[in-house]
Amino acid sequence: MSSAYSRLVVVLRCERCLEGGLIALVNLMAGWLDKLAQGSAASLRQLAELVDRDVAEISRTLPFAFLSPEMTEAILEDTQSPHLTAWGMKRIGELPPLWREQRHRLSYRSA
Repeated sequence: MSSAYSRLVVVLRCERCLEGGLIALVNLMAGWLDKLAQGSAASLRQLAELVDRDVAEISRTLPFAFLSPEMTEAILEDTQSPHLTAWGMKRIGELPPLWREQRHRLSYRSA
């Protein structure tokens, strides 16, 4: 039983410790957006081939390149909602275009 408990603790610690995963996700999206804007890839399919990712992953996560400056800053400063994870961000569905709605949808409250 202590072995199973140890593994569970490691998983829980990793989820929060890897919130650098949020920073990595924000950086990755900015890089993907740059590739599209600079013409390195003309479509999501070409981008997926270029960065060796699945088109579905690209289309699901690329909208986060358009996070509000406030949300991006919160992630970089680790002041975002403790419930916001890289895994969860990829699965929230459509990202609202309005920053106020993004804040509500991603459960972030500014201080």
